[in-house]
Amino acid sequence: MKDRWAHRWKVPGSDGHEWAVAQAHDGSWGCSCPVWRFKREECHHIAFVKAQHPDPDQPITRPEYVLAAVGAPRVEGDKMLIPLVEVGNTAQEATVCAFLLEHGYSMGEVREMRVHVPRDWTAKAIRAYVAAHGPAVFPDPRCGVR
Repeated sequence: MKDRWAHRWKVPGSDGHEWAVAQAHDGSWGCSCPVWRFKREECHHIAFVKAQHPDPDQPITRPEYVLAAVGAPRVEGDKMLIPLVEVGNTAQEATVCAFLLEHGYSMGEVREMRVHVPRDWTAKAIRAYVAAHGPAVFPDPRCGVR
């Protein structure tokens, strides 16, 4: 019998556990986490693999979260550079949160790292907000506050 899964990846979870993400020969996806196993919903592990398109033979690592003087969230090497967000700026906070979600962080991890995220924000709502409004504009980091 032919194996259903054409490609497999190991994805680090938020609690140190490793989840198995796989893509079937027909292009469908699966994950060993509870969200996919019990609800059959695309989890953030699958979204992360889809966004990164890594080689199944290479281990998946997430970039290190670093606050930096940058004009927009971005990845450089093994670092995820995150701009400072103006207090109360919903568009900027949503943009940073969406970026973190795209790079494999769970909503729980986003809440731990981004303490000003409103409790009623969900990953789905954040993605929808950024899709509808576009990514936020951040201040030019070269114009530092004195």
